[in-house]
Amino acid sequence: MDSVSEKRTQHLQTLKKQQIQVEETLQTLWKKQYEQEWQEADFDVMRTEQRALQELLHNGWQGDNAQAFHYYIEDVQEQEQRTWKKDIQTEADVLKKGVSESKRKFIQLEEQQAQIRKELTS
Repeated sequence: MDSVSEKRTQHLQTLKKQQIQVEETLQTLWKKQYEQEWQEADFDVMRTEQRALQELLHNGWQGDNAQAFHYYIEDVQEQEQRTWKKDIQTEADVLKKGVSESKRKFIQLEEQQAQIRKELTS
């Protein structure tokens, strides 16, 4: 084997290692996306339960002070829910971007490997 073929073979091995790393990264990102979906579902269930509790408290509270506190609690909860939802969406966007970049890199590595194999056989 001449030095050019040897360098190509080494480069091919390096690309294969990089491809394995990209595959592992992709698997990790997919796992995080799956967990993210479960968090969103849990968040939706929590919001439904909160609304039911708010309605129960609203019906049980009486007087001006109680109403004012009830509205304050609703405002705080709505603000927290918006923050949670924003954080969940931001994380989902980051994960989607990571998956997209990993897929692009994976395809690029496959193309490079195919080119090196072609050069080795010719």
